Amino acid sequence: MLKGYQRELTYQHKDGSYSAFGESGGKSGSMWLTAFVTKCFAQSTHLGSDIIAIDPQIIKKSISWIASIQNKNGTFPEPGVVFSKSLQGGSGTGVALTAYVMITLLEALQSPLNLDTDGMVSSSISKAQLYLENELNQLTDPYELAIVTYALHLANSPQKDNALRLLEQRAITESLTTHWERPKPAVQQTYYSWQRDTDAVNVEMTSYALLTYQLRNDISKSLPIVRWLTSQRGSQGGFISTQDTVIALQALSNMAAVLYSPTSAPVTVTVGWTSGGRRHRANVTIDDSTRILLQQIEIPITGNDIPSSVEILARTNGNFSGIAVAAVNLNYNVGNRIDSDKLSLNYRVELIDDKSFILTVEFSRIDGQVGGMTLVSVGLPTATLWTKRVQTTVSSALRWRKRVTKRSLITMKSWGQRRGH
Repeated sequence: MLKGYQRELTYQHKDGSYSAFGESGGKSGSMWLTAFVTKCFAQSTHLGSDIIAIDPQIIKKSISWIASIQNKNGTFPEPGVVFSKSLQGGSGTGVALTAYVMITLLEALQSPLNLDTDGMVSSSISKAQLYLENELNQLTDPYELAIVTYALHLANSPQKDNALRLLEQRAITESLTTHWERPKPAVQQTYYSWQRDTDAVNVEMTSYALLTYQLRNDISKSLPIVRWLTSQRGSQGGFISTQDTVIALQALSNMAAVLYSPTSAPVTVTVGWTSGGRRHRANVTIDDSTRILLQQIEIPITGNDIPSSVEILARTNGNFSGIAVAAVNLNYNVGNRIDSDKLSLNYRVELIDDKSFILTVEFSRIDGQVGGMTLVSVGLPTATLWTKRVQTTVSSALRWRKRVTKRSLITMKSWGQRRGH
């Protein structure tokens, strides 16, 4: 954490803002990135200085920059650029951005550090809160409703109950789960065969709803959301993208704290399956010594006999307070990748002689959209070396030509990139 903290400071501008390339980038810091970093630093202060010491002046400087460019109507502008739009989730622009920054400022006030010595943070929050309250009844996007509802609850706004009422009208409730999602487009875009059934923004907005119910101490409405969120986790514990994973883990961690009990009876989890004509069973025990330990059971597959089902049974002889999460992960290979309808990539190899050739790579977007930062990786086989660039970028596509010469015992890898396409 200390290394990450120190590295993050290299991206800070002199005015306290942050950007992808720091001061060397020559452009203004980003409002969203500055709020994101400030949020992380403010949350880290709860760990205590014996674990990681966060300089309060670093946070104050960023907060001062945020407040100094806040618009008169309470909104927060975005003077900078965030190249990875997926990093932002749904909070990169408009009402959602103002709510996101307001949440950051509110969480900064909860820090054990005194970060509002001159009342600047409280004043900035008040203006943002008034703006969100005025916009509330005009919101139709479920993501905006979710993040605004959480922000108003965090600020204890008089409009928080109205916000929750509007949000609950858009809830999708099934037998044991509750979640929120944006309407799906009429034509579904599928880029990869392993693509999730839900979008990252749906996980993010559902997590904000869970955080809201936690502030209201409503456990009964929180549990169906927890069930849905845990069903969206990947095999490694993360979710789909960056921001949804950050907010989901925050909400689930808070839920674990709410349900925490210092003592509980051991729970035995039995996993059973049938493979190769035989019945198999394995047990794991969850107690005080293993309650935060990830325990895994590998289910071997005999030939092509894949178990059609896996049975999971939990039992205890006493009182258990908490949630035990069990997941079944199936890993397999996919033969063919579905072509992308967003990007076009072509290459051509021209032989010059028996020792050299010219490689031409053409890369462009074909969906009419403007990208953030695109990185094209071109690797060469062993015993070859880049020697001369012949032609570089033209028009809106990336056309990249290199002359390659065969060399013995040399492996080279080169990277080409173009922003915005």
